[in-house]
Amino acid sequence: YNDANTERLKNYREAHAKCDEAEDVYSDAKRTLRNIEMAGDNINAMFKNATETAKRYEAALKAVKADKFEATTICHTCGQPIPKEQIDEAKARWQKNQDESVKDLEDKLRAVKTQLESYKAEGKELAKKKKTAEKAVNDAKEKCREALAERSKYEDSISPDYSEIDAEIAKLTEEKQKCSDYT
Repeated sequence: YNDANTERLKNYREAHAKCDEAEDVYSDAKRTLRNIEMAGDNINAMFKNATETAKRYEAALKAVKADKFEATTICHTCGQPIPKEQIDEAKARWQKNQDESVKDLEDKLRAVKTQLESYKAEGKELAKKKKTAEKAVNDAKEKCREALAERSKYEDSISPDYSEIDAEIAKLTEEKQKCSDYT
């Protein structure tokens, strides 16, 4: 009985250690999954912001391209006609500014679209990592269940069972009785 209980306690400790180890692996897997989900949420938020920024740049670019030069031929201050050379200079400056604005907006839009593609790629990679992490969590959870089941086998102490000993005593008593009868 003592030997059996000592063996049971040894097995319980080993099973308990395996259970603790499985729970650590499970916790690590859940933490990894949580980190991946947070990174995914962050990428989604950045993607949404970049999409809104791209829409704003597209609208601004459309507005700048639609803008036309409007020159007045009469000075609004003095009421005299403005010379054609000054109108042509003003139109050239306006055209230069518009071209610079268009180029600047196109560059910004191109950068945002590149960023959007980067976010898409990163999102796809995170989706793959998430599937792997979910599988790891499920595997670790299953190992925890198995370890708990193994540990539960050894939780109850072994109660002494004297039935075998009682049977042997009865057998020996019977043989003793037979021996007495022969005499």
